Amino acid sequence: MKVLNFASNNVNIDLVNRNKSCTVRLGDKSLKYIEGAIVWVTLGQKFARKRMLYMAMIDKVLVKPVNKLTEKERLGVNSDIKNWNDMCTFLKSMYQKESILESDIVTVVYFSELY
Repeated sequence: MKVLNFASNNVNIDLVNRNKSCTVRLGDKSLKYIEGAIVWVTLGQKFARKRMLYMAMIDKVLVKPVNKLTEKERLGVNSDIKNWNDMCTFLKSMYQKESILESDIVTVVYFSELY
């Protein structure tokens, strides 16, 4: 089963309280995350133990440039992200990249918890 892992401490509370329903991943991940697929939503740093929170279904997958993200999509990642420039800064820190451009491709994954 595939996993939607969240490594950022900023999203822990939102995930645990079930207030998060989308994520943005750098690059085109449309072959990895398929609409209708069932995934585990987990918390944990790369190469460390993960905490399984719940199973979810992938509802929608969109591929677009960073500067085409909607406000809802940006806020779904982090409530402090107000524009595409903030999003680039956030992605740089998450993916440890030297630069992320407004034209770089991201994948928006909408998901909902399975009961």
